[in-house]
Amino acid sequence: MYQREVGQRITADAGTKLYGGLSVLVRHFYAPKKLIALPPGAFNPPPKVHSMVIQLLPHGNTPKCSYEALQKTVRQGFAHRRKTIYNQFRGLLTQDDYLSVGIDPIKRPEQLDYDDWVKITLKLSQ
Repeated sequence: MYQREVGQRITADAGTKLYGGLSVLVRHFYAPKKLIALPPGAFNPPPKVHSMVIQLLPHGNTPKCSYEALQKTVRQGFAHRRKTIYNQFRGLLTQDDYLSVGIDPIKRPEQLDYDDWVKITLKLSQ
């Protein structure tokens, strides 16, 4: 059980406003799923926040990159959300690097799904 806002960020899908680094990093090991939302009145005494129960199921896939490398890439990538992904890693990756792994370099960080972040991480480690 998490505060609703945190639960929404964990379970957010790529392309949504709430999608961010936490959403990507959780998917490295888990498949998050929203279960139920609870209002403050469901507790005694009632807290001042809404709650959300989420399920984190281990997906069982072997990660293609280390968590530490992914975390470093995601932090840098989401540092300036309104910049394109190309500008986030300017000087480290070229437009051809992105195109070679099937990523449009003019996308913004929140438009990239977990697999895209892994591709960028692997490209940076070459």
